[in-house]
Order: sequence, then structure tokens, then C-alpha cells
Amino acid sequence: MTHFALPDRILRFSKLISNAGGTAYIAGGCVRDHLLGIESKDIDLEIHGLPEELLVNIIKQFPPWKSVGKAFGVWKLLPANQHELEIDVALPQQAGEVTPFIGTKAACIRRDLTINAMLWNIETQTLEDPFNGKDDLEQRRLKATHPEHFAEDPLRVFRVAQFAGRLQCSVDPELETLCKSLTQTSLFPTLPKERVITELEKGWFKSIEPHVAIRWMVVLEALQRYLPTFASLSDEAWKRTYQRIEYAAGLRDRLERGHSMGLFWAMLTHELTEAERTVIFNQLTIERFHGFPIRRSFEHLDDYVESLTSEYS
Repeated sequence: MTHFALPDRILRFSKLISNAGGTAYIAGGCVRDHLLGIESKDIDLEIHGLPEELLVNIIKQFPPWKSVGKAFGVWKLLPANQHELEIDVALPQQAGEVTPFIGTKAACIRRDLTINAMLWNIETQTLEDPFNGKDDLEQRRLKATHPEHFAEDPLRVFRVAQFAGRLQCSVDPELETLCKSLTQTSLFPTLPKERVITELEKGWFKSIEPHVAIRWMVVLEALQRYLPTFASLSDEAWKRTYQRIEYAAGLRDRLERGHSMGLFWAMLTHELTEAERTVIFNQLTIERFHGFPIRRSFEHLDDYVESLTSEYS
């Protein structure tokens, strides 16, 4: 397995953790991306085997830093210059309580997918993989780490969909069934719109195949349950929508970020009437993105979509 190249600040931090009797791990998506050969700009550390007060004493040796969730054992090591990355530092939790001595398997079981439930021991440069996430990653397969823990946050249905497009993964049949059951709960339509929009944005900007992300949102019934206006679209209308999004994905990086997001919404809602689109925009409070006036720009964007239609109709 390849060596995990880490900034000197993290190596020094990890050494102090080790000297104090604890273990510093790289956690979550950063491990997944490393195994895929993807450079990660987000570094999350999870500290095991060290009381909170000792961890805080070490954190104070790495200014600037701040506590972002004192009750939950979460801190940030802030960049001291433009070359450094922001680093999240956390203690493992169980049932909402900080539990530094819970062990790696019990800590990983609360994570959504097996591919995100891996830890990398910084000192030994070894992988902790209690739920075979590496194998699932190699097979490009999305599986729930633990069904009951997965179900604690219904937003994870949207995450499954965007990871399917982002990493070109299949969805395990048991996970598909679990996701469909979650979208039918009364809690699902009450998810905070800000969290849902974030997953839609990731599905567009981070996915290798954003049309696959949207297709899974439809297959898992997440999009239609959260935004009931979409429930009126036929299978044929969705097929045309996937085609538009697939085609537009080749253009997204040529556009300013706000304009690109506007193009996404134009593709996603093109089969709807203006009144139906307005309902969705009102529900999500969509107005602008990175300064681009999405809602006010639809006459132009619709014309643009029409020009694209001839490319694949």
C-alpha cells in the first residue's frame, strides 16, 4: 500500500499524540481518496486513546486553532500561512458522547458507508479497515457500514446518490432497499434544505458522471419525495433529463461556478413548466449562486438548453 504523504505539521502533531499515549488517525473521505489516488484538500484527524484535556494541551501548541464543537470534541487547526491546509481534529463519539477509548471498530461503525469507514494510522502508516471498505472501494460498490446507524440520518440517501456519480460506484441491493425505505419516512421531506442543496451541488461539481448521481436520486425516490413537483415527470422525461445533464457535464468546467450551477438547474428542470420550476425554487430558496442570478437568468438558460437538444435528439 502506498505511503500517505502528509504535511509536516500533521506529522509533528501525530508524534506528540503518540508520545502522550494516544493514536492519531486520518479519517473518512481523506483515506478513501488516498486509496483512489485522489489528492484531498480536506484532512480529518480522529484521535484515539487520549483524554480530552491532554488533546487540548497538544492542540494549543499548534496555533492558530479554534474549538468548533466543544461539547462534541471537535477542533480546527487553522492555516498559519497560504501553504497550509485547515485540519479538523475530533475525538470519537458514541450516542452523542465523546468516547476517546471506544476503539477503532466502534468508532467506524457510525460512519455511513464502508468506503468512508476506514482509518489510517499516521505513526505506523497502516490501514484500519474493520468493515472491508477497501475491498468495496476496489469493486466500486457502495454498502452501508451498519444499517441502523445509516438510518439515523436520512440525508445519507442523497449522499449515496452523489457518491454513485462521483466515484462511479454501484449501489448494493440491501443499501438500495434501505434508502428507499428512508425516503418514505415522514422525516425525509423535512430535511434542512441547505443540506440537500449541498448534496445536489456535490453531485454536479464533484461527480465524474453527474447524470448518474441524479438518476440514483430518482431511483431511490429521494428527489421526488423531497421535491414532490418532480413526481409528475414520466420515465421518458427523466431519460431526456439525464441526457441533458450528461451532455452539460462536459461544459461545466468551462463556465464560472455560478453560471455552471445555473446550467445544472436549467438541465434538471427543463421538463417542468415555469410554474413548477418556481415551486421548486421557492421550496429551496434558490436565487443566486456565487453571485450568479440563477432564478432571473432562466430565459437565457432555457434557450441554451434548447440549442443543446439538437445535439442528442
